[in-house]
Amino acid sequence: MRHDQRVFYMSTPALNRELDTQAMVEVAMAAILHDKVFSKMLLIDPFASFLWADAAVTIAFPDPVLLELGKVGDADRAEVLRAQQLRVLGALDAATNYLKTGYKVRQVDDNLRHEFTIKRTMGEPKNEGEVLVETVTTSVSLVDFRSIDVLREMLDILLQADAMQLARDISLVVRVRGSIGKFKIEGELFDGKAERRPVSTWLTMEHKADVVAWFRIPEVAAMVAEGCRDHRVTVDKMNKEAAVTKRANLAENRPITILSPKDVGDLADLYDFGALYPWVERHDGLVGRLVADLDMGKGFVSLLGPRRAWAACCSVSDAIVAGATALGMPVPARLFSGSRGIHVVWDVDPEAFQLGDDKCIDNAGYSRAVLAVEPKAEHLSSLDHYLHHPLFASKLFLQALVLHAMQTRMVNGAVLDDPGRRALDVARDALACTLDRKKDVRYPTKICVDCQPLVHRWLSPHHKSGRVTRSIVDEAGAIRAEFRGLGFIQDESELARVAVDLPKRPSWYAPRPGFVPAGLVEALCEPAQLGATIAMQLGEGLLACCTMTPGRYVELRDYYAKRLDGAGLSP
Repeated sequence: MRHDQRVFYMSTPALNRELDTQAMVEVAMAAILHDKVFSKMLLIDPFASFLWADAAVTIAFPDPVLLELGKVGDADRAEVLRAQQLRVLGALDAATNYLKTGYKVRQVDDNLRHEFTIKRTMGEPKNEGEVLVETVTTSVSLVDFRSIDVLREMLDILLQADAMQLARDISLVVRVRGSIGKFKIEGELFDGKAERRPVSTWLTMEHKADVVAWFRIPEVAAMVAEGCRDHRVTVDKMNKEAAVTKRANLAENRPITILSPKDVGDLADLYDFGALYPWVERHDGLVGRLVADLDMGKGFVSLLGPRRAWAACCSVSDAIVAGATALGMPVPARLFSGSRGIHVVWDVDPEAFQLGDDKCIDNAGYSRAVLAVEPKAEHLSSLDHYLHHPLFASKLFLQALVLHAMQTRMVNGAVLDDPGRRALDVARDALACTLDRKKDVRYPTKICVDCQPLVHRWLSPHHKSGRVTRSIVDEAGAIRAEFRGLGFIQDESELARVAVDLPKRPSWYAPRPGFVPAGLVEALCEPAQLGATIAMQLGEGLLACCTMTPGRYVELRDYYAKRLDGAGLSP
C-alpha cells in the first residue's frame, strides 16, 4: 500500500463507537429552554423578548483512542494529525458554507426576518502539537421566539459533520440576550471521559444464525446469485469482538465471485459474511448495471419529518422513472435500501460502454458529446476518464438521465407541497435534490442522487437496522401504495418477517431490473436525446445544471444540441 494511503487509513480508523451528536443538540436545547431567565422572557413577552443568540461549538482532537485503533506510531503521528486536521477543516468548511448560504436571511413574515452571521476561528496547536482546536460560532439576531428552532437546526448541522466523530472533546457556549435580560450556558457536550454510545449495529455474530438461515432460503439464494452473477462482489463481515467490517474486501481490491446459489449461503456460514454488494462493474471490467442511489440527508429528514421525507423520496424516484421511460428506457427495479433511501436499478448490456480499438468508449454520439467541451473549464481538469473508462462513462450517462428528469418532471407538486418547500427553503421541487454532494453546500437538506456508486447492497440486511434491501414495486414497476408509508416498509423489511413471507410470495421481493440494450444507450447519446445534456454537464458544471431554472436548462440544452450537430467531432 502506498504511504499516502496508509496515512489515510490510520487517520480514519474503523470506529467501534459513535458520538451521539443528536443527543448533544437536545442537551444544549434543554439547557436553554429550562433556563430561568429564558422562562421569564417567555412569560413576559414571548414574541418580542428573544432578540439575539449565538452558539460557539469547539472541537478538540485527536482522540487518543482513535490513534490507538489506527495503530499510529511516533513516526507517522505528525502526518496523521495533519490528515485529521484537513478532514476537520473540510467538514467544518462544508457546514459553515451551508449555513452561510442557507441561513443568511430567512423571512418570517412581512415585518420580521431572521438574520445570521457565521464566524470561524482556527485554534493553535497546544501541548507541542498534541491537541488541535477548531471553533465555529453561529449567531442569530433580530428574531422572535420561533428562532429557537433555527438555532437547534444550526447546531444539528454543525455537529453532524463527520469530523466530529474524531473529537477528543466537544464544548458548547450558548449566549442569549433579550430585552429583559441575558444568560449564558456553557459546558462539555462531550469529553474524553464521557461514556461513548456504542455504534448501533445489528449485523453482529449474535445474529449470524439468522443471517445464515436467510441466505440458505432457496429463493433468496437464487435471487442473490442471479443479481451478483458476473459481477464483482464485496461484503460486510461479522466479527466476534468488534463492529462489523464494512466492505471488508474492498480496500484490498479482491472482489468475490458468486457462481451458484450454494455460494451465497456458504459465504455467510463459513466466512461470516453478512451482506453482499455487487459492483456495477463486472469481472471483465465492463459495466453491467446502472444504479441511482437516492439518499436523504439528515437535515432533509429533520425538516420534513421521517414520514414526509420518505414520501418525497418515493416521489423523486417516480419522477426519475417517468423521465427515463419517456425517453424509451425500460422500467427499472426500485429497492428500499434498508435504511432511508431507494435504489433505482437497470441492468445494461456490457457492450454499451465498452472500449473500441482506439481505447475510447465505443459510442460515437457519447464521444462527440464529451469532445465538444473545452477541457479547460474551471470545474473540469481532464476529459480522459470520461473517454477511456467505462465506469465514468456510465456515470455521466446516468447523471444526464436523472438531470433530464429533475428539470422536466420535478415540477412543483410532483415531490413537495407548499409547506414542504417552505420547510426546505426551496422555490422549486427540483431544488430539493442534488447530484453533486461534493460541491452543493446545502446537500444535508436535500435528497442526494448518487449515480453509479461502486457497490450496492443486494437482498441483504443493513448493518445498522437489520432491514433487508428489497423490492418496493409491483410487477408493472410502480411503487406499491402501502410501501409509500414509512412505517409499513420498515416493518415489512425486518429480516425475520421477510424470511417467513418471501417464500410465500417471492414476486413481492424479487428485484426486476429492466434491461438496457447497447443500441438504446447509443441512440440516447444523440444530441436530440441526452447527448446535449451530457455535454452540458461537462461544460457548465454538474451543480449549475442541478440548480438552474427549467427555462435555462432548455435554452442551454438547445445550444449544446446545435453545437453537437455542427461539431463534426470524432474520437
